[in-house]
Amino acid sequence: DCAGTQCVTPESHRSGQLTIQDAARRVQETGGTVCLTAGAYALEAPVRITGARSVRIKGEGPATIISTPGCAFSIENSTAIVIENLGVLSTGKQPAISISTGFKITLEDLSVVVANVDSAAAAIALGGSVTALTVRDNLIGAPFGIRALDRTAPEPQQVLMLTALHIEDNVFICTRQAIDLAGTVYHLLGTYIRGNDVVACRDAAISLLGSGLSASGAHVEDNTLSVNGPGIQCALNFAWIQGNRVTGTGTPDRAPRGAGMTLM
Repeated sequence: DCAGTQCVTPESHRSGQLTIQDAARRVQETGGTVCLTAGAYALEAPVRITGARSVRIKGEGPATIISTPGCAFSIENSTAIVIENLGVLSTGKQPAISISTGFKITLEDLSVVVANVDSAAAAIALGGSVTALTVRDNLIGAPFGIRALDRTAPEPQQVLMLTALHIEDNVFICTRQAIDLAGTVYHLLGTYIRGNDVVACRDAAISLLGSGLSASGAHVEDNTLSVNGPGIQCALNFAWIQGNRVTGTGTPDRAPRGAGMTLM
């Protein structure tokens, strides 16, 4: 049974009777919940959530799978958006999920896979001004997990302002980097990267090379990293890095390399 405002099934999506984009458009101004029943949903273009407020898109766990050649969800200039309890499989032409300016966005209980080890696109891309973003309890498998200013995003941005960011209790299986917040990235208020498990990563697993503004504090705490490359790199002012475990692990073609922690 569907308890949402709009209920999408694989059959209604496939036939065009009620697609995920249709359902999201119907609730984007008034708010509501889009329920995706179990099954496979194929996308040719991103589901765009633009200028929306109070929209929740939820599936039925790993039984709800969205497949796409690039981006599954593109969130732009929206408030109070939740995407939860479903799987996304992308071949990596664009980020699987892209957020370009938003307030109070939550990504929770997702399985996000970018099935192309050579892809430059991240699982989750961030740009613009993003306030009160929570990324929690997800499984993320991709060359790049969470990345700032991804050039392959549907709406590429040159600057990222992060305010009150929470990245907590996720599992990252990433061949390149788990969290890459480098470039023209500004942090305001709290940045919390806590309780994550990170595997692989030939490059810096957690990279915070932006700028911490005067009213900011970065907390990188209680993460467990088993990585082939550098562990944590941080160039922010007002940073607390504590309680992390970093282990260098070799691969068949490369010995572990890089420092466990680098302050820049």
